[in-house]
Amino acid sequence: MSSRQEENFLIQKEGRIAKVVVNRPEQRNTFKDAMWCELIDIINKLESDPEVMVVVITGAGEESFCAGADILEMTRKFSPNTNRETVHPVVLATRIIENVEKVVIAMINGYAIGGGCELAIACDMRIAADSVRIGITQAKIGICISIENVKQLVDLVGPSKAKDILFTGKLLPAQEALLIGLVDYVVPKKELELFTMDLANVIAQNAPLSILSAKKSVNILSGNYNLKEIEDESYFSKKCFLSEDFKEGVQAFLEKRRPQFKGK
Repeated sequence: MSSRQEENFLIQKEGRIAKVVVNRPEQRNTFKDAMWCELIDIINKLESDPEVMVVVITGAGEESFCAGADILEMTRKFSPNTNRETVHPVVLATRIIENVEKVVIAMINGYAIGGGCELAIACDMRIAADSVRIGITQAKIGICISIENVKQLVDLVGPSKAKDILFTGKLLPAQEALLIGLVDYVVPKKELELFTMDLANVIAQNAPLSILSAKKSVNILSGNYNLKEIEDESYFSKKCFLSEDFKEGVQAFLEKRRPQFKGK
């Protein structure tokens, strides 16, 4: 396993999996604006790493995945002169996570509040410890999330449940979040990392082009891509069927062995 530390994040790599750990446990892993930009840089670096297929995002410590924005910073930065046209870095970060050509899994080990919930929602999958509480509490402090992030929430839980979450600002227990589709799995906290890494390994053993095709296709059908940008609707299928990985997958199946995919 290799690891390195950015200012507010730990990055650990093992095989085809990279783990990004928000590393401010004393502050419940709250985000300052600059951290969203830092996360964008990390995701971009991992996207360009051909060895990485799955990215797992989690929080340091036992208490919090990410408790949202640093409120003290938030109160200082807004004024009547704030430029309303500026895209908030949380929007840019969640947009990149949603569209990055890697599988991104949120391993939710504790509170996921506000921006922390938005971060988890932007990931492809969400695995929560049974002790987790999750929600978007902006209505409790008089702000709102971007329409992009609202759409991501609606895509997961539907309009009515999205309104319930946003209107009430309540924190949902893990099992309720599972029931409405806000998270995909709930496991005992002591089993969270093992379960998540096992799932990541299952995904990482599959054909990269097939996974990329699936991710992009789901995003297209969810309306998260501009269909006009797709010149040929069969592009992804052709790319998979003409790949070396497809030949290897068939050969491995016939030989009853595990395929060795290369993403080509």
